[in-house]
Amino acid sequence: MELIERHADPHKINHFFDLVEQTNRKLNLVSRETSREKLLSLAADSLVPLEFRIRLEGTFFDIGPGGGFPSIVLMIARNSLKGTLIERTQKKGEFLKSTVREFGLEAEVVPHNFSDAVTLLPHQHYAFGTMKYVRLDKSILAGVSRILIPGGNFLYYSRFNADRAILPKRTTFRNYHYYLDDPEIVRSLTVFSSGGR
Repeated sequence: MELIERHADPHKINHFFDLVEQTNRKLNLVSRETSREKLLSLAADSLVPLEFRIRLEGTFFDIGPGGGFPSIVLMIARNSLKGTLIERTQKKGEFLKSTVREFGLEAEVVPHNFSDAVTLLPHQHYAFGTMKYVRLDKSILAGVSRILIPGGNFLYYSRFNADRAILPKRTTFRNYHYYLDDPEIVRSLTVFSSGGR
């Protein structure tokens, strides 16, 4: 996909896919029916924030990265990023650790649920955060606002339906809509911005 070629080294992304497919034969990182074409789509979707010129620099966290989407893909594309990957499933965590070593990425894997991990993570430390396959709720947004720096962004790879009741104070959001591989399917990315405390 052109989007991947614009933002990342396609050879590294293909090598990452090889690792995902090899591991997926033993461990369900992604659906066993996931084709190489679908992996391309997952990687392209991970890189969409770069298309919207959303600033992705410095330290970040990813809640529930599973098979490495979006965090590993983002770190391959932007190797200056320093990640904290919060993955509660031990076997998926081991895959993430070995992938981080394989690509020489700067990241740690935290083996907890986000609600437990957030109490261990430094306050107002992260420039941005990501979450792709976890359901958004009030406790997640509260934890995110605790660990983001003032003005930091939290990228939620889905649409937020403006439920202001769950938004922490001084948090704003913006929905982005786009097409990826199917012109019939409108996808969404929500970017929450933290005003700090």
